[in-house]
Amino acid sequence: MKLLNKSDDEVSILCLPKENLAKGDYLLIEGEENKAMIVQVYDLSYYNLSGFEEDIIREEVIMNILQGVEKSSPLFSNITETLKDLILAKCKIRNYRRINCIPSRSKATIRKLQPKELDDLINDKNFDSFLVGYLYEKYPYHITLDKLDGSLNLITGKKGSGKSHLAKVLISGLLRAGAKVIIFDLNNEYSGLVSEKDEQPNEQYQKVLLLEPGKSLRFTFEYLGLKSVCDVLQNILELPTISLREFIRIWEYLEQRNLLTLYDFINFTKETRLNDFIKEAIISRLHTLLLSNLITERNSLSFEFEDLLNKEEGIALIFSLASLNPLYRKMVVELALSKLTDLLEKNLIPPLFLFAEEAHLYLRETYWDDMVTRMRHFGIFTTFITNQPKAIKESILKQLDNLFIFKLVNTSDIDFLSNICNIDSDSIRALVKDLRLGECLALGKVSKELPLLISVIDTPFKAMGETKLFFKKRPFSQKLNISSSFA
Repeated sequence: MKLLNKSDDEVSILCLPKENLAKGDYLLIEGEENKAMIVQVYDLSYYNLSGFEEDIIREEVIMNILQGVEKSSPLFSNITETLKDLILAKCKIRNYRRINCIPSRSKATIRKLQPKELDDLINDKNFDSFLVGYLYEKYPYHITLDKLDGSLNLITGKKGSGKSHLAKVLISGLLRAGAKVIIFDLNNEYSGLVSEKDEQPNEQYQKVLLLEPGKSLRFTFEYLGLKSVCDVLQNILELPTISLREFIRIWEYLEQRNLLTLYDFINFTKETRLNDFIKEAIISRLHTLLLSNLITERNSLSFEFEDLLNKEEGIALIFSLASLNPLYRKMVVELALSKLTDLLEKNLIPPLFLFAEEAHLYLRETYWDDMVTRMRHFGIFTTFITNQPKAIKESILKQLDNLFIFKLVNTSDIDFLSNICNIDSDSIRALVKDLRLGECLALGKVSKELPLLISVIDTPFKAMGETKLFFKKRPFSQKLNISSSFA
């Protein structure tokens, strides 16, 4: 390989077909006096001979082919073919050994960076880690726990590219490390974390709890507290401010008399002297809470986060949102996040890792900012999973610590992501379009800002979330003869 040219952060390298370079490969360019740089291949094309570079190319080709070969050898006939197949590798500089110093174009040596060398650049061996995938399809790639702790993450890509699969790999690794995980499951696909592929319980069986709103997930007013209930009434059910003030007054009155139940609230509000419009506004919202079945009168049926989240071992709480209508879905999320934030502020539970599938469908707009400011400060570290990256506010995405991009074909989505990344847009566009199923481009703390192509591991637990099909595979002999059916 020969160094041809450098312009800003881009380097052009000449290589022969036998080098077997691929997009995403890292190369080390070394010269004299410890001058070196690490570059990443982002595009490959045939090289068209032209200009002053011909001498460099001719010398490189002839020296490679004619080493130890007599002029009369038939190998001379290969020169023309080799010239036609020369490859130009376009690369981006990712790291300098000496700032503002570039290796000599005539004397520099170029070699592919080995996976172990790349891994040593990225990971701190002093932290525990778990396997996520493979570099160059063979070398195990681990993520150390410090790369996810306190981080804001995004997993994105087209439908069926492997987003949720990676999320499950991350959740499984966090659970084994003793982390507390909250999952907003929009498609009922995370319950498979507890089962092997043959549907037998696995080692995570005792660490994952499925919460069904209105059944296993219900709260008392007393446990939720005034703030969480007011958050739902104001932010989701849109109770006017003047009515909210009366609600708070009634709450304090009933709390002093130990009558803090939903039915007591409804009955007392009906009987008390209030403006009819205010009374109707409060009662209608309370009836919505009653119909949601999220509120219970019995303490024995009330779910309490502290009971589970303060255990020493890791645990994942899956909020099943698939069967809920949009209003109830938002109510569940509002109650959960409001209560969890309150518990974190009081240091009653440890920090949490939150995984939110298609969060734009149930998180109100102001929560986007809360996720990266107030909630992040108190200990909710969020991973968004979506096939619509533009649905997330750009101001939030610019604060991402880690970004995992699976295959994207929509040019506008790719351009949008390239604007929020710490690397150049050319690399994003070139690398993302060619990703295969189960392969992603990782950026951020997990890669020390070096763009990595990772083949995500297969998992032993049961896959969920596949698209239900009407036409299923059947033996060839059973296929319908459509043409004869209409003859």
